Amino acid sequence: MVLAPKEYEILKLLIENKGKLVSRESLLTKVWGYDFDGNDRAEDNHVKKLRKALGGASGQIKTVIKRSYRLEV
Repeated sequence: MVLAPKEYEILKLLIENKGKLVSRESLLTKVWGYDFDGNDRAEDNHVKKLRKALGGASGQIKTVIKRSYRLEV
């Protein structure tokens, strides 16, 4: 499996915080940086691509609607 850099950073952040909620704001700040000026849906698109790359394991990434993501392992 080959991940794009942002997808890798998202996965790394979720693994470092497994079982904990990672807020959308935290995700944007830690992966894209404080000066990110893009669309706030960028993270959703990258998480979607990450889930696709993970295949059967994609169900471990849980979405808390409009709030955060959580990795359940």
